Amino acid sequence: GRMRRDHDGTDSVENLLCIKRIDVNQRRRGRGWIVFLIVLAATGSFLTAGLIFGWPAMYVMLRNDGVYANYCEHPETNPDCTARDVRLNRIFVLGILGFSFAFFFMGLFCDKFGPKACGTVSCTISSIGLFLFYLSLRLKVDMYLPAYFLIGFAGPGIQISNIHFSNLVSPYKSSLVALFTGTGTASAYVVVVMSLVVSHTQITLIEILTFYFIVPLIFGTLIIIFYPTRYCSLFKTVVINETCFPIIIEAEHQVQVSINSDSLPG
Repeated sequence: GRMRRDHDGTDSVENLLCIKRIDVNQRRRGRGWIVFLIVLAATGSFLTAGLIFGWPAMYVMLRNDGVYANYCEHPETNPDCTARDVRLNRIFVLGILGFSFAFFFMGLFCDKFGPKACGTVSCTISSIGLFLFYLSLRLKVDMYLPAYFLIGFAGPGIQISNIHFSNLVSPYKSSLVALFTGTGTASAYVVVVMSLVVSHTQITLIEILTFYFIVPLIFGTLIIIFYPTRYCSLFKTVVINETCFPIIIEAEHQVQVSINSDSLPG
């Protein structure tokens, strides 16, 4: 039967946490599942988390689309003026402010409600920001500032919800944190690709955003399906019936526990 108390009289790990054991046939599948989660998180981070860092490419596209040209005295003959540049750069400033502010706020939110809620809410915010950006271009209305603020605000929440997966592979924890941070920053290349498509084809930025605002919603849906409600930790191995198995623990809080194999049935 299960050992209810360890040799020192304290509650065993089984009594403290819900332990999901992986049998012999599922061991390889369990490792594949971890790889799948890491690839999913890195891909979603690349596509959504750091779009504001592609501002230089976005700046060129907005100028070519005539955004804020009306701030110049003679937009038909001289569309380049200081007032227009200041207005355009204000968009990026609002995006960076949203990105910086969100780190603290979304960190608290993730600690309180878990990575699934944090990632889903952040993806929704990103999609709303992209949709407002699309409406600004389509309807010629000035919603660029709140749109870019929301796009920037969503980034840290997406990264924070992904970074906790580094606990699944403790020996490579720092490498995975760097991976998720790097893929988020690399989102700038997504905007660069958009710029290349716009400049070398007949496709417009409006047409790209018509579909791209759905990308965060797709990633958010995958988060709902696959992400844990609370933090996950993977401990090295534990001996069960003379076989070493990885143990995945989903707990109410992120807990670092040293498992004594003697506390589990042999």
